[in-house]
Amino acid sequence: MIRRILVPLDPTSFADAAVSYAIQLAQAHKAAITGFMVVDTPGIHDSVSPISPGAAVYAKKAENRLEAEAHERIQETLEKFAARCQAAGVAHEEIEDQGDPVEAIARKSCFYDLLVVGLRTHFHFQTTDGEGDDLQHLVGKLATPILAVTDKHVPLSDKMNVVVAYDGSPAAVRSLRQFTQLAAFSNPNILILTADEELETAKKIYAPAEEYLKVYGYTDVEPEWTPMHIADVIDEEYVDEADLIVLGMHARHGIFSFVVGSLTNHMIRMAKVPVFIGQ
Repeated sequence: MIRRILVPLDPTSFADAAVSYAIQLAQAHKAAITGFMVVDTPGIHDSVSPISPGAAVYAKKAENRLEAEAHERIQETLEKFAARCQAAGVAHEEIEDQGDPVEAIARKSCFYDLLVVGLRTHFHFQTTDGEGDDLQHLVGKLATPILAVTDKHVPLSDKMNVVVAYDGSPAAVRSLRQFTQLAAFSNPNILILTADEELETAKKIYAPAEEYLKVYGYTDVEPEWTPMHIADVIDEEYVDEADLIVLGMHARHGIFSFVVGSLTNHMIRMAKVPVFIGQ
């Protein structure tokens, strides 16, 4: 069950899509959404640090100007967010914070049930151009699961195709259990994909996961085994048919690793569909 959803916002189409997904989930759960933005004060300070003692006054003025511009842009974005939630009939609040964006989001997310964020982020919009790698830095720092989305909202539906990359590790189990709480759809087509050198070992890994999903009412569940590297298999055989990919965060061993820096980072960089990342 989801009651509180946190959406870190930035000036990108990915954040716009994140709000759309959050609204759909909030409507399904009667949950509230918090739109959250951060003035990147450390980044602003570093960007105008004086190169000589005599320039300190000018640097401080530039820093104040950039912070004021960031505040104005944040307020405009939060107002648009509030208007969308209001139109959708969803409970909402808007919060502006200061500090390092990744640290602020990690701290804020502690008592939320879900973080919805774009696969591409621009939280440091005050000081940098283009996309950042903030999502990679968030993964592993949270106690809250993440739904990372593309820049186009394709509504979660009853018969969507879900691929669960599953290795039996505690993190993979946790991710699978958190996924069952989304409940924005009644009975999707779920494929449990397990990679191992041996089929019999793979069966022992995926069988409890299959049973768990069926206990929760998911009837269209199909396990599948591959002896290949799981990132290659997902790219070549499953991404084009998937509507959602579910990942655990850590791994068991070797080339079948789901660890950050392996499958998770790969999917953050390459995914063309939303990715659910358990924490």
